[in-house]
Amino acid sequence: MQTVGSCKRRYIIREIKKISFLLLFFWCPLPVRSQEDIYHETFTHMKGTRKVDVVEVNTKKHMVYTLDTAGNIAEVRYYYNNINCGKGVYIYENGRLVNHKSYRSYTYKRNPDYSGFRWDSTVLTMEENYDYENGRIRTYRIYMDDRHIISKQIDYSYSNDGSLKKEEITEYPTPTQSDELDDNPVDTTLKPEPVHRRRVFEYDKNTTEIQWYNKDKLAATEKVLSLGNNIVSRTILNAHKKKVKQFDYSYTAAGLCSDVKIVDSGLDGFGDDDSPVLKDKETYEYDTENRLVSKKSFLKDKVVTESRYIYSR
Repeated sequence: MQTVGSCKRRYIIREIKKISFLLLFFWCPLPVRSQEDIYHETFTHMKGTRKVDVVEVNTKKHMVYTLDTAGNIAEVRYYYNNINCGKGVYIYENGRLVNHKSYRSYTYKRNPDYSGFRWDSTVLTMEENYDYENGRIRTYRIYMDDRHIISKQIDYSYSNDGSLKKEEITEYPTPTQSDELDDNPVDTTLKPEPVHRRRVFEYDKNTTEIQWYNKDKLAATEKVLSLGNNIVSRTILNAHKKKVKQFDYSYTAAGLCSDVKIVDSGLDGFGDDDSPVLKDKETYEYDTENRLVSKKSFLKDKVVTESRYIYSR
């Protein structure tokens, strides 16, 4: 068996882009003050819960999360048609996530119809490291596969009052590659130059303004309106004042997000594609213990995705 390098790298890139969307499964799809969401799934009200099954309705996909005694996710297993096709392992120190490893790689036999493709849950696909200083995230890094090739780094700086001031983002592109099944694969020795970006934060009462820069050129401006601990709305306009995204949030009496109305061009503030599913609304339902039990995504009043959550003690 051989590893499909190009398929594997394309998968890794997709997985990296999905990091910001993983939180959608479990909470409102925005971190506080709109800091880039580098953290993974966060379950709430998990006292006594040790396992969560997330079933994607009308698909063959589901995920099983194992929680530690503190309610943190210790491991996730990914399944397709009830066959394990990957896992993620989480490590914590002093209650903070410090490392996440994802094992989701392809192997194959050279069959003409590609029927030899299989998942290999033993090969490292991606690793994330989190470094803290004075209780705040200072540096975040993503590494690709078992060669530990850095793919992305974010350095954080803060104001004297502890609020986030700047995110310095460095992305390390990999060369475009042909599939290893091709007779003439692309030369992979070329090393593209790193891409430097940043986001700058300014605060005024209940409003946060975030400026997105590609190198030193302003790419977009984001405004986040909050009420207490809840985000009410979020709007991103590109440098030409064209709307890139808009989110409007509603909450239950318990302060849980009940629905989000969405206008989404499919791009982020840097102009990159970041929307895996087209949708204009999301709804959330909870049980009597305020645990999320259902999430639905809609497009023109039709359900496009639905996930259900089953909790075990």
